[in-house]
Amino acid sequence: MTAVMRDNPVVAMIRDTFPIYIDIWREFFGLVGFPMDDVITVALCFAPDLVTTTEPLFADVVLDKGVARGQTVAYRGHQILPGGGGPKTTRIAKGLDGRRFLSIFKAAMACYERTVAPQPKPEGLF
Repeated sequence: MTAVMRDNPVVAMIRDTFPIYIDIWREFFGLVGFPMDDVITVALCFAPDLVTTTEPLFADVVLDKGVARGQTVAYRGHQILPGGGGPKTTRIAKGLDGRRFLSIFKAAMACYERTVAPQPKPEGLF
């Protein structure tokens, strides 16, 4: 993005700030890049078809102390353990149209370019 967007304060902030996150995710989790969970979640507000999801499931969050605290557990099928029942209101994302998401993301970032003519608005944003 920095090669294309030369006077863009948002892209400059990403360039200056995010290398540390990339290093952390590579060193501690063995991943290339970094997760964009929050950005994808915002994109889903106007483009929910970016992801494929499970059927509605009952989900619960572990509140007890221990290593599982804060984990979300989704119940599939017949449950014999207590707590496995409840309304099936949660869908879990299984797949992402990554190319389309990145296209939307880059178009949104291009809106902050200062030295060029106004950019076309990203698909589905406005």
